[in-house]
Amino acid sequence: MYVTVGTRKSFTRRPRRPTLATVDLAEVTQGRRLHGRDRELDLLAAHLERIGAGEPAVVTLTGAAGTGKTSLLTAAAELAEAQGFLVLSARAAKAERDFAFGVVRQLLERTLPLPLDHDDIQAQLHGWWLWLSAHLAEHFPVLLLVDDAELADPQSTRWLGYAARRLAAGHRIGILLTRSTDTPAGDSPPFHRLPLRGLDRQACELVITDSLGGDLCPAFVETCQVVSAGNPARLTALIRTCLEIRASRLDLAVFGTPRLSEAVHRFLAEEDPALASLARTVAALDDAPIDLDLAAAVAGLTPSSALRAAKRLRELRFLTGARKPAFADRGVRVAIASGLSPAECQAAHAKAARVLRREQAPDRLVAAHLRKTDEIGEAWVTEVLLDAAGTALADGDPHEAVAHLRRVLREPLPPERREAVLFELGAAEVHADPAAAVRTLTRVVENDGEPARRARATELLSDALWLSGRWNEALNVLREAVRFWSVSHPRLAADLEVCVLYQSRHDPQAAVAIPRRLAALGHTSEAGTRRLNAFLAARGSVTGQPVAAVRRLALENGPTGPITGLGELRAFGAVVTALTNIEEYDLALLLCDKVLDDGASGLPLATGLALLNRAEIHYQRGELTSAGADLEAAADKLSLVDIKGELLDGARMRLVAARGDQAEIERLLARKRTTTTYLRACLTLHARGLLHAAAGDHASALADQLDCGRRLAHLGLTEHPQAPWRIAAALAHFELGNHEEALALAESELASARERNLPRRLGVALRVAGTVRDSPALLIEAVEVLGRSQARLELANAQASLKRTEPDQALTERERDVATLARKGWSNPEIAAALVLSRRTVEFHLTNIYRKLDISRRGQLAHKLPAKTG
Repeated sequence: MYVTVGTRKSFTRRPRRPTLATVDLAEVTQGRRLHGRDRELDLLAAHLERIGAGEPAVVTLTGAAGTGKTSLLTAAAELAEAQGFLVLSARAAKAERDFAFGVVRQLLERTLPLPLDHDDIQAQLHGWWLWLSAHLAEHFPVLLLVDDAELADPQSTRWLGYAARRLAAGHRIGILLTRSTDTPAGDSPPFHRLPLRGLDRQACELVITDSLGGDLCPAFVETCQVVSAGNPARLTALIRTCLEIRASRLDLAVFGTPRLSEAVHRFLAEEDPALASLARTVAALDDAPIDLDLAAAVAGLTPSSALRAAKRLRELRFLTGARKPAFADRGVRVAIASGLSPAECQAAHAKAARVLRREQAPDRLVAAHLRKTDEIGEAWVTEVLLDAAGTALADGDPHEAVAHLRRVLREPLPPERREAVLFELGAAEVHADPAAAVRTLTRVVENDGEPARRARATELLSDALWLSGRWNEALNVLREAVRFWSVSHPRLAADLEVCVLYQSRHDPQAAVAIPRRLAALGHTSEAGTRRLNAFLAARGSVTGQPVAAVRRLALENGPTGPITGLGELRAFGAVVTALTNIEEYDLALLLCDKVLDDGASGLPLATGLALLNRAEIHYQRGELTSAGADLEAAADKLSLVDIKGELLDGARMRLVAARGDQAEIERLLARKRTTTTYLRACLTLHARGLLHAAAGDHASALADQLDCGRRLAHLGLTEHPQAPWRIAAALAHFELGNHEEALALAESELASARERNLPRRLGVALRVAGTVRDSPALLIEAVEVLGRSQARLELANAQASLKRTEPDQALTERERDVATLARKGWSNPEIAAALVLSRRTVEFHLTNIYRKLDISRRGQLAHKLPAKTG
């Protein structure tokens, strides 16, 4: 039995063409299979089968208008009827929301012809539910269908929830609802959600074939799918409009996006020209920030007509957003935008920029539209774009600044102004697109006649080459500039020489010349002097300069505000490195935190390097969790510039080795090595050696550490606080049984550490020397020294090493039991009886005990074993 109560979706014929929102797919596919809905039909059939077997269910079909929810509801009703269900249906309507229990009455009152008691309607409806569940469902399964359930009156919504909550095993009752994609109300029944997506290409082709016949052009099918987003109703309406545009036979071979765009424009314009005008304007401005007022002004619509048009376009599912209109899906935007010429889009953006400027909108909003135009030729355009670029740089967004500055260069500019803008563009590109910066700054260096700007451009060009991995070229550019300016502008040459010093640290041939260059360095500017002192602090921390002098230089030359240039960034890195190397961890952390606090008004690269430096501090203090978190955050920030691999690899490898994560150790060891500078390669070699040691491959660990030491020597360094290769090499030798080599390296490191007298470094050197020498005294000293440091993990390592030297730690548990009784004076037979051992076994244990404790008789046990053992 199939009982239909109420009106199912119907379509009133009007003189004008039906809209996309009101055309149902069933009109085209009447009597045919629902294309592309096999999965949904199979799921509905499975639910019906379970309901018929006494497993009640509530199923909700969700989807936008035109996706075919009603067609599937009809198909489910027909399938249920064929299986012997009693099918009761209703359709909710917005106009009937004030009619209490209107949907429930549609469902039940004709099927259950009981008198309605208006004095107690809720009790009556409860009685109807009891009749439905206790009587009707005993004779045949029941399916309740409600179309457009989100429009149901509140009382019916609560009743459906009431009924759904009372469904229990044995009830042969199912509830099938359709809804829009909006979130159901709180009183809605629980459900299995079955969302309806857009049709795939194959299903779209079948729908088009049903209307137009075969021999379809693939491009036409693809265009229809994109524009309709697979929405069956929209697809059907587009096909009809296309047919009406081409009254003669449709030439599918040439019918593509432009003709489909024409169909959509005509579709909108025939309903209301304001719809087409607003949609075209939103499409033209879609890649820049807009609101409805701006779109109305550009489209030439009054605010009220724009409001009505926007509302109607939302009903048609073309647009979303009440105040900030945007296209509901890409397909609709393609259909509208493909009918616009580039000139029309540029004209729309130019008009939007003028409207915003007249309304005194922020420069960044005006500039966002100006960027989409070609030359306008008005002075205000250049000023707005330059101001917006400056704001973007101050906000730490060099990518946006680059976009603004590139647009400025499309305006007519005097030669001097153009050179100044080129310089600003190159300076911004260094942080957003280093390869492009090389090209731009090369032009500036070759053509700019202003000495200070040309010298600054040279420094930036070197930075761009450095960030592009062209390290030798970066250094050569600076050297040539120093020679060029040394006579005519010695102070400019001296400032560039400071840049040479920073980059020379990474090159073995240049590094050996650093002392000579320092001796010959002339007078620098104030900024150059700060950078030079920061460099000297970092260099002094690795060459053994007095700790007090290094600390003073570092503290006096730290950053004084947000970091906005790479020169300041190098100085910051040098200062933090110097403080970290002399184990002034708290001071170094304060500087890192200050740069992070200023991150919103500085370079993203500065934030990334501050996090990386902070990770190094946490690592040295043994705070591995914090170090790992900072490393991940640094990787995210440094992804803006393609240098994160070379900066992060060494730090990540050392952290993983300290954690002992074998799976991650193997993964990092199997990875291809990153191309990097000579100095960073040294640090990476040390880190890789630690990985090999953690994996138990001490031969490879030793090879890496010795290679690291040789490379550091080429840079004029015998040691580096972030690559203590002698310590690691000594331990590798020790593990391999090379005791003389291990002792030589350990003693050398210990002598250097005592001279430097830094707690962490000295404590680690004492621990390794104590391990290699088998000296409890050195290990005790290591524990005492590390106890005064912040290196918690190294202190724990030293304590563990000391524990292993205690005599009874060499004995097994059974041997300690035997030794304890022997120390008390028990005889071998007494020990054997007490421990349930044979006399021969006791003698065997005593032999091992004497050998391990290096004694020859029982009486010496009292001197070798701690009192607690006895």
